[in-house]
Amino acid sequence: MFDQLIRISASWDWITPMITLFQNWRYRPSIGFLLPFGHSYSAWEITRFLSDKGIRVWGTMVIGDLITIRVREAQAIYAEYWLQKLGIPFEGGLSPEVAAKYRNVIPQKHGTFQETGVVKKSLGFTSVIDAINDLADRIAAHLPT
Repeated sequence: MFDQLIRISASWDWITPMITLFQNWRYRPSIGFLLPFGHSYSAWEITRFLSDKGIRVWGTMVIGDLITIRVREAQAIYAEYWLQKLGIPFEGGLSPEVAAKYRNVIPQKHGTFQETGVVKKSLGFTSVIDAINDLADRIAAHLPT
């Protein structure tokens, strides 16, 4: 039912692509996945499942017979793992070269912010996007499944 609502409203939706554009900038670099619409899980269930696994998911849209989602590049291997585990076919994801970069990561010791001299700076839209994400999560938590 939720997917049908998304499909119908997609023809006049301009807010979701705008929010996705800002989130792509905020959470860059990101990777997109194309999932078949009407497979075993709905777009809503896939998004909630990956979010519950700690994967930041945004840009969920139904375009034609495809569900599109975006995740951070560093979390793409983990997202691919869970999509495969659920048996959901997908296109997109990481290229083999980029995936090898994340599979061969050697942990490094990092100092504290005071030791390294790193100061967190505001990125302008960060607080607005975070507020939109929090609001969307709160609304989503109250929607019937």
